[in-house]
Amino acid sequence: MRMMVDPNTASNATLDWLAQRSGRKSKALPFIAFDDIQVEVEKPWLMKNVLARGDTSSWIGGPGKEKSAIVTDLCVHLGTGWDWRGYRSKERCAVVILAFERADLMLRRLEAYKRKHKLAELPVVVIRAPVDIMRPESVEILTDTIRTVEERFGLPVGVLVLDTYSKALALGGGDENSAKDVNRFLGHLRIVETQTNVHVCLIGHTGKDETRGHRGSNAHLGDVDLEITFHGHAPGNSQEHQWRAAVPERQCHGWRHLGHPGSRVGQCGRIDHAHRCRGAAACRR
Repeated sequence: MRMMVDPNTASNATLDWLAQRSGRKSKALPFIAFDDIQVEVEKPWLMKNVLARGDTSSWIGGPGKEKSAIVTDLCVHLGTGWDWRGYRSKERCAVVILAFERADLMLRRLEAYKRKHKLAELPVVVIRAPVDIMRPESVEILTDTIRTVEERFGLPVGVLVLDTYSKALALGGGDENSAKDVNRFLGHLRIVETQTNVHVCLIGHTGKDETRGHRGSNAHLGDVDLEITFHGHAPGNSQEHQWRAAVPERQCHGWRHLGHPGSRVGQCGRIDHAHRCRGAAACRR
């Protein structure tokens, strides 16, 4: 709003303030006017109805519930451009995995995929170097890393994986029970997400009572577009995976996984355990 001042009646203090203001740079926040809004209404899916650019997903469960194994399987399919468990691949992309927990196991899993499917130049990288995401400078570190990976493979990075979210938070002295720490941590990731247009994939833990969801503060739920909870419900390797998606229809998906990371999931939401993934032949579009 423009201020109209009569110099004949204004006080000396007002005139001094106006003189100072006219010579300084405005600190007004940038804004987007209604008529200037031009965005795609359709989500930029990487894997249709699973991961989209600019979104955040949370994959949670207790120890030994195959959270990291399932996400690793998804990462391989993103890097190859293969469809994943009945969900259509929309974009082949590079993947950056921050392995805060059991990095050696992550590397062994990827080595197994390399040998089984004769993969080469798969645009998936694992980072073992610690990064304190509680600190603002981590934003520049992560964005520079993403840009470097894109230059290495000549392919845009689509997903940034944190395995696990709680270990990454604790590394910087954060408390997963503190909403303040969680919001600070996720705020830095949101800036990275905005600057690079990646999907942030958080692998985390449930508490002792799995029905209560993610362990610690529930502040992160405001940043999550898709939450996948892994529940054990039968002897052996059988798992129940429940999806809660932040979409208008609040659509939920579920499937039984019988311990085989290559098994495909049909659109009906139940696994066809008689069908085994055979790599490119079974998973390509």
